[in-house]
Amino acid sequence: MAKVFQILVPDNTLVSRIISCENQVTELFVIDRADKKFVSDYSTDLNKPALYILVNRDKRQLYVGETDDSIKRLRNHEAKDFWTEAIVFHSTTDTLSTTEVKWLEAKTYEALKELGYYDLSENKQVPQQPPLKRNQIYTLEPIFEEAKNYICAAGFDIFLKKRVEAEETQQSKEPVEAQVSLPNVWLLPSSKKRFDLETCFAKYGEVYWRISNNFKRISKGDRGYVYSSDPDKAILYRFEVIESQIPYSKVMDRDDNFSKGKGETNKEFGANGGLFVLIRVNGTIKDKRFALPILLNNGLKGAPQGAIRISQKEYTPLLGFIDANFDKVPEKKVTRRKERRPPFKFSMIGLKIGDVVYFEHGDIPVTVVSENTIDYDSEIYTLSRFCKHFMPDENSENKEYQGPAHFLYNGRTLDDIRKEKEKK
Repeated sequence: MAKVFQILVPDNTLVSRIISCENQVTELFVIDRADKKFVSDYSTDLNKPALYILVNRDKRQLYVGETDDSIKRLRNHEAKDFWTEAIVFHSTTDTLSTTEVKWLEAKTYEALKELGYYDLSENKQVPQQPPLKRNQIYTLEPIFEEAKNYICAAGFDIFLKKRVEAEETQQSKEPVEAQVSLPNVWLLPSSKKRFDLETCFAKYGEVYWRISNNFKRISKGDRGYVYSSDPDKAILYRFEVIESQIPYSKVMDRDDNFSKGKGETNKEFGANGGLFVLIRVNGTIKDKRFALPILLNNGLKGAPQGAIRISQKEYTPLLGFIDANFDKVPEKKVTRRKERRPPFKFSMIGLKIGDVVYFEHGDIPVTVVSENTIDYDSEIYTLSRFCKHFMPDENSENKEYQGPAHFLYNGRTLDDIRKEKEKK
């Protein structure tokens, strides 16, 4: 059915503009980043729940978001340098709620990610669809289509084209039998605050995982890893997909025993049309070899907030790093005990009975009378005991001394002579 759109250009510059359509209660604002006057003039229209997209058409970059107040949110985004225009879609009759625009945000992000024509890396976290009843989703689907039509009518190509990768073009030229569809690899986030996955795996070795958002592409034969959020903030499990797109059955109620949140049960999720995937754990690690900072250094773009298909080309370094290191046995650190030096003997440095050494404090001469004793004024001492008696310190009796460090032979301490000989 043909649609006629009206475009209002307040100052005849064809920059900031408002697009509307007859018999529809939605409208689209296109706002130039530098057009502060336009934002000010239409402030009363821009303070309601809305889906918004920040755009840089030259660099093909997008940021998808939702807000209760477009003016305030655009001001917050002035710190982002990349965007030049903003698209704001909302209801003229205030019929779109905050939850509904959150759904539109997630749906828009998912569609744009699937097309792959624009860079969405400015979205550090993947928007998640809020829990809605099936009839609410049926109502929002045509509104999402309206938004796409508005955006196209405004002159944006973000929903019109699909990127054709060079390797896909080459692949299409190959014989049909040579084209192999490889399994997807997934990174799934799990929260211990919401679900005790560790105990569930320990008891059953598997879990029924709810399918939502971009996880809908999951298929039997896929594989992946589970990232555990606070307090672990690391990948802890590897899994394989046993079955996919499974309708609810009573056996799935067993997993509700490990749930800690106040969300819907598996039965409720299934009653709303939700499907499940059965994943089986086939690897567990206890160390932090895949802690979040390490994952970020190897290609992850942020802490996982939703299912991520890491078999995509942009995650090739990350997937390679995880696959190569998951089964590696960590090296055990060996702590070597430092060997104690044997007690000092005069023979270690070539001295014999009758040789004379000097106490460095007062240059007092003493005579060697055995391997570890000296004679001074007809009394026998060890080197350490001599220090306690003759050290010029009123507290010397209560201190411990390394005797060889305080006696000299040919102008050098006995300890220095010993170290030199040990080194040789």
